[in-house]
Amino acid sequence: MSDVGSSKYIKKNGDVSVYTYPIDRKKHNSAWYQKHKEAIKNNRVNCSCGLSYLSSNKSNHSKGRVHQLYLKYKEMFEEEKTEESE
Repeated sequence: MSDVGSSKYIKKNGDVSVYTYPIDRKKHNSAWYQKHKEAIKNNRVNCSCGLSYLSSNKSNHSKGRVHQLYLKYKEMFEEEKTEESE
C-alpha cells in the first residue's frame, strides 16, 4: 500500500511550494504495531450498552447508532420509573 505524502511550504515571497514524497505506510507502521500488538488487543472496554470498543475509539463508539439507542431507551425507562414512584 504505497501512498504519496506531501508537505506544503510557504516561501518568503508568498508562493506555496508543494513537496511530494513516496511513503510505504504498511512498512512504516508495521514495526510500531508489532511492538504494541498485545497492548492494542487487550485495551478493549466493555460498555453498558452491550458492545465493546478500543479505548482509543470511545468517541466514535458513543456517537454510534447502538449506543445512542441505548441512551435513548435508558432515559425513557428512567423517566417512567420516576413517574411511577411519584
